[in-house]
Amino acid sequence: MEECTIKLTAPIMHGQNEITELTLRPITGKDMLGIKFEFDTSGKMVVDADASFKLGYKLTGIPAPVLSQMIAPDVLNLSIELQSFFSQWPVDWPELVATIGYTFKGSAGNPLDLDLDGLLWWYDRAVWINEQISG
Repeated sequence: MEECTIKLTAPIMHGQNEITELTLRPITGKDMLGIKFEFDTSGKMVVDADASFKLGYKLTGIPAPVLSQMIAPDVLNLSIELQSFFSQWPVDWPELVATIGYTFKGSAGNPLDLDLDGLLWWYDRAVWINEQISG
């Protein structure tokens, strides 16, 4: 997910500041920690309102109680944006993170700080290295 901006149909208040749009930074693996993921019968990830508010806070810096002031269409827009990202995120991302961490032992930085493109790039390198080692 690239940085994106969601225009709110109704402003919300954060202290004395009126918020009319949310700018979401790219999601990293660390952002996904502590978020419960559920899948429907077709295997699609379901992003509920609680997860939307938790991730919204992590990606915007606006506290979840402030985000909870949003009207339903704005919550839906936030959830749709997150859902579109999660449809691209690999279901086995914990395995990818573990493989990168084990292979590079910190020399690739913290795998949880990687965005999707970075995670996949480092994972491809880790797989190649492990194939070379195991012969």
